[in-house]
Amino acid sequence: MPFAEAITRALHAAEMDQSALARLVGVSSQAVNQWCRGETQPRGKRLEKIAQVLGVPVASLLGHDSEPPRPGNNSEVISSKDGIADLIIKEVDIAAGAGNPTYADPYNEVTAEKWVIPRKFLSSFVKDTENLRIISVSGESMSPEYKHGDKVLVDISHKTPSPPGVYVVWDGYGVVIKRLEALAGKNPPSIRLSSANTLYADYECSAEDLIVFGKVVGRWDWI
Repeated sequence: MPFAEAITRALHAAEMDQSALARLVGVSSQAVNQWCRGETQPRGKRLEKIAQVLGVPVASLLGHDSEPPRPGNNSEVISSKDGIADLIIKEVDIAAGAGNPTYADPYNEVTAEKWVIPRKFLSSFVKDTENLRIISVSGESMSPEYKHGDKVLVDISHKTPSPPGVYVVWDGYGVVIKRLEALAGKNPPSIRLSSANTLYADYECSAEDLIVFGKVVGRWDWI
């Protein structure tokens, strides 16, 4: 379903007119009218704000009719045989790499696997063990740091690219894993996205157009 049709339907369901949506989102009525006519389409944080105001998932505005509910807590706790608490961390069915042609939200993706990891071990490296996801790397844009098929641990509570680091983001075109750095003095605020693979050029995105899903805090290496 096209975005124009989806937002028009959501407006009707919310019993809200275009002027009210414009006021609540912080844009002009002309901008909302262009969205509803299919002339332009918002991205990033603005898209999230629209979804929040209309009370619908972002994915439904982008043509996906269903989206699993967002869990409040990612990690489950179990007790191991020696009495030390272990964590069950969900591996979500999404690949972050050079790009993905559809919107995919690591918060809401269907669980592919569950990993059991000692909480004590994770606590040595990760301050907050309650907001973790595991995803697979796709593509070679971050090679050799992150190779195709690598499993990475993502802290989904870390949504601000400061200090610079490696993050999983939606850049307006796909879900990617990139090194992010906020650019000082830019108006509007901008973020530089860099790849480890020198064959891939750096590029900039408006901070408003990025959705930061989380910071990469670990990687599994296989011998």
